[in-house]
Amino acid sequence: MPVGGAVKLDDVDVKILRCLSRNSRLSLRQLAKIVGVSTQTVSRRLTRLIREGVIQGFTICIDYEKIHEELLTSMLWLQVPPEYVENVIEWLLKQEEVEEVLVTSGDKNVLALLQTRTRKQLMNFINYKLSAIRGINSIELVIVLKRTRRFRGIY
Repeated sequence: MPVGGAVKLDDVDVKILRCLSRNSRLSLRQLAKIVGVSTQTVSRRLTRLIREGVIQGFTICIDYEKIHEELLTSMLWLQVPPEYVENVIEWLLKQEEVEEVLVTSGDKNVLALLQTRTRKQLMNFINYKLSAIRGINSIELVIVLKRTRRFRGIY
């Protein structure tokens, strides 16, 4: 890996990443056709991108309304002193309710996206789990009323 951890990407790498960010189920043959290279080239590039940590996994996006699953999505804005940020993030990422954690600028510097089945489960998470964690000065809860998804891509 190059100095500083940056991985050099050429146009082929970028095209592969764009395609997979929209549909991670594409076959090597489909990717090769779209990108305009051989299947072997796509295979080698994918292996390298995975090995170098550019691709960290392949996942699915579930539309919970289609399966009539009512989940409560919420955001917790946390105020965490700099010396506790890494520990709080590490703890949050181990919790089954936590979908994603972001470090942000501003007064509330950690954002945790949660999914729970009920308000009671959310309350228990905040009152019994989260409140016991050292280094969280304040918590602001925001309930998500509607969630839409934009395909992730690069550039």
